[in-house]
Amino acid sequence: MTLKELGRKYRFASQTGEMGPYSRNKKTLERYLQVNDKSHAKFKTLLKYKMDCVGGRVVEYEYEYTSKTCSSCGGIKNDLGGSSTYKCSFCHVVYDRDANVAKSIFHKNVQMPV
Repeated sequence: MTLKELGRKYRFASQTGEMGPYSRNKKTLERYLQVNDKSHAKFKTLLKYKMDCVGGRVVEYEYEYTSKTCSSCGGIKNDLGGSSTYKCSFCHVVYDRDANVAKSIFHKNVQMPV
């Protein structure tokens, strides 16, 4: 699970900047986002500190469009739908959608300096 996903799951930050039915007015939304953006940064700092204490490391990576990207050929499929499988229209490979995302994240970030 990534820091961004943790932030969304535990409401540290909003993905789109909107709260939908939870927001009573614009002021409430702005206050919510300010508080929760700080919480996300605090969590990130604490996580890095704890990993330093135990000799570990935190690696931040990019994962934009990984659900749309084929992990085999790198082709991008814009019409995903609600299917649990990923069928590439370029190389015709079929993967479980979660497995494809994991492989895509790995391939996209394997060149990262560590």
